[in-house]
Amino acid sequence: MATSKQPKLSKQIVLIGYRGSGKSSVGKLLAEQLKWAWCDSDDEIEAGLDVSIAEVFQRHGESHFRDLETAAIGRLLLSADSAGQVISLGGGAPMQARNRELWKDSAACVYLKGSAKTLYQRISSDESSENRRPDLTDEGGLAEVQKMLDLRSQTYQSCADLIVDVDDRTPSEIVQQIVKYYHALESSLKQ
Repeated sequence: MATSKQPKLSKQIVLIGYRGSGKSSVGKLLAEQLKWAWCDSDDEIEAGLDVSIAEVFQRHGESHFRDLETAAIGRLLLSADSAGQVISLGGGAPMQARNRELWKDSAACVYLKGSAKTLYQRISSDESSENRRPDLTDEGGLAEVQKMLDLRSQTYQSCADLIVDVDDRTPSEIVQQIVKYYHALESSLKQ
């Protein structure tokens, strides 16, 4: 299922969603399909540091990390490839109003929406997730994923131009849904 709101055409697409929603794998495939550049805001943050995001949280706290994240998103949007760019954002990035303002007028926003069960299964099978990403609550596990989705889903939905359900879908199927939406939007705005 995919839903969309107000049409907007941009040569930049930001992918949002919780961990495990496929932002990185879908982002890479989407950029390849559109012949655009791809980047990841978490990679951009870590490139400027010599530590993981989990270590930044541990040493300096979430507030410091969110400042780094906003700066990274701003850099990525400003340095966008003129041919087009897909940016995979960290799961918490949309929760900051200042971040939403950065891409509001310059990028189409696609929310990759998954159930807590699906996201937890994907996170659990990703060996790099534990070392690279900090726990966000004391619960951990499926309870943490559900709690964070309860907190974030409304914001994710409100800033998305397109919502794509990722449960039981491959990255290729998700990409095809986004490309179909993008090309339909492109055609309608040219008329």
